[in-house]
Amino acid sequence: MIDYARKIKSIIPDFDETLINASFQAARIDSMDLLTIRVEFENLNGQAFSDNEWLELESLSDIIKFCQNMVQQRKEEFISTLETIGNGKIQINMP
Repeated sequence: MIDYARKIKSIIPDFDETLINASFQAARIDSMDLLTIRVEFENLNGQAFSDNEWLELESLSDIIKFCQNMVQQRKEEFISTLETIGNGKIQINMP
């Protein structure tokens, strides 16, 4: 499991974790820190966030929940794929 809070602390060393649910402005997180967090979390998750998704996030806890949901969705898709393979439903059309 990715420790997102620890990753945030590595990006913003003086970040007060009690403000994790506060808005970015209230938590005093500037645009450069947000950009760094976005890039780092995209790299951690191996998937880019759409701008529309990103703009809906209002706090660091929103970002963490979003990332956790993304990881969970990918796990479920992977399990579904494995189940499909196990059931012999995949056909490969080869000459």
